[in-house]
Amino acid sequence: MREVAFDAWNATQLAVRLEAAGATMVSLAQTISMMSEAVKRIEELVIGRKLQHGANPVLRWMASNCETHSDSYGNRKLKKPERSEAKRVDGMVALEMAVSRELRAELPQEDPYAARIARGEEPIRASDGGDHEDVPPARG
Repeated sequence: MREVAFDAWNATQLAVRLEAAGATMVSLAQTISMMSEAVKRIEELVIGRKLQHGANPVLRWMASNCETHSDSYGNRKLKKPERSEAKRVDGMVALEMAVSRELRAELPQEDPYAARIARGEEPIRASDGGDHEDVPPARG
């Protein structure tokens, strides 16, 4: 486990305790803009029969309770049932948050300049009127 995503709404105390215990905590608002890509990805996995959940009956039940809410731009997120209903979707919302974080994860970027040197290759050179200079990678 690399990190724990949490919605700061009513979860700050738990996040502080988990962080004190050594967990990397990441605040993730459960807004439609933050969850839309994750819902689409989960749908792809379900339709493609690639979502593996170990035949967990509770998660299967929670998935059967899921509905989505859409905005006028076509963004969607899981809609939580009213508390008065005997339906729960918490496990699916946790999955939605995990997928959202995975989709936003910063993958390590290879430094092409350093990689060429590590492989024993010549640095990339730029021609500037006959003079050659080592060209470091652009930093953005």
